[in-house]
Amino acid sequence: MSDKFHPPSRRHHHVGDITVGVDEAYQNRADDYFRRFVPKGLLNVLGVSNIGEVDVGRHTECKVSVVFMDIRNFTTISEALTSEETFELINRFLGLAIPIIDRHGGIIDKFMGDAIMAIFPNDSDEALLAISEIMRGLRSLELPAQVDGPLSVGAGINTGFVMLGALGNYQRMEVTVVGDAVNLASRLESLNKTYGTTCLISEATLTSLESPAQFSLRMIDRIKVKGKFRPQSIYELTDVYLEEKAQGISSNGVAFENALANFHMDNVEKAYSLFQTCVDASPDDHVAQIYVERCQRFLQGGPLDSLSESSYDVVWKDDFNVHIQSVDDEHQQLLANVNKVVQLVREEDGEGLPVVLDFLRDYTAEHFRNEERLMQQYGYPYLSVQQHEHSRFIEYFNFVREEIESGKHDKLYLLFKIDIFLMDWLINHTTGSDKHMGKWLIKAGCQQTA
Repeated sequence: MSDKFHPPSRRHHHVGDITVGVDEAYQNRADDYFRRFVPKGLLNVLGVSNIGEVDVGRHTECKVSVVFMDIRNFTTISEALTSEETFELINRFLGLAIPIIDRHGGIIDKFMGDAIMAIFPNDSDEALLAISEIMRGLRSLELPAQVDGPLSVGAGINTGFVMLGALGNYQRMEVTVVGDAVNLASRLESLNKTYGTTCLISEATLTSLESPAQFSLRMIDRIKVKGKFRPQSIYELTDVYLEEKAQGISSNGVAFENALANFHMDNVEKAYSLFQTCVDASPDDHVAQIYVERCQRFLQGGPLDSLSESSYDVVWKDDFNVHIQSVDDEHQQLLANVNKVVQLVREEDGEGLPVVLDFLRDYTAEHFRNEERLMQQYGYPYLSVQQHEHSRFIEYFNFVREEIESGKHDKLYLLFKIDIFLMDWLINHTTGSDKHMGKWLIKAGCQQTA
């Protein structure tokens, strides 16, 4: 039988021992062909069984991890190749990446020349595992003689709510995802060029991981993101590097963390010394080298290339409200008590801290129980997402408390940890997941406040 697709010419077709009508046989074969262009996984998420059921405007909301990958220096590479060789190189890269993404439960959303956009609707951990496997595979990927290998690829991963649906018109449409989560994933992929990194993930992706301990991750900066009230932490996945470089970065762990804290808390002189120590110990640590250069520019009279974190108290804003009175009242109490922890650490009040930390632990647990009961009462479909994020905050809180009580760290380090783990989580969760929850509950009949 020819591989070319054409309508059946007989009234019935035999498939094994089963006789099927013309329309059904035609549809089965059409589906097989269309799946090469529209992945079945996208249709499953959209809630349809075949492409014929998709109409323009059909959509569904879902929480996914979005991955962007892009070949580095592709313009330079392609200039050394013929058009045919360039096309073949892209397909070799895609031939490596596609089955790995598929194996890890990912879905290819689109190809963009030498770039890939994929979504992982079930598991953020699998997105990181897929990227790690792809980066390892690139080391042995066969390349044209004109290309110095291995092929270098950058990746960005972000997690959040997106709208998946059919865009276009009746003549031409595409099933894809849109939303802020997509935009940030693309930006993270591009930021690899700035930091000399290979894979960057967002704070939201870190929070969504089921087993973060299985990965080697380190925070590398704070960036301003449109629509967010606070700077967002970004993290480097160091599992993607060769063993020598990965070990060098790992050995810098304590010094790098302290340097980062001092830099973002405006103690640049100490940060400079610590970052230089990291570079001396591991010359391949490109991020540490970038910070050395940042510190040098500032100490020589240039601007501080940083988002300062030295203003401590965060004031409640109307924009933080989810418009359910009990939830908003409890959120304000949580914020007030995180600010108290900050104040006591700043004042080095060792007597008052345990009392406030105990209260915050107990009040947070009660707040989570109240929220989850409300979600159960109104049938909120993302209860499990909320429960996971609540459990992550408890982990963060316990970690920060251990750091405070250990007595091993200076004040600036502790203030920075409180800022990026407790304050960030609270504001991002309140203005993100809880805002989503509030809108849904109000539509479902929960009483709305003014």
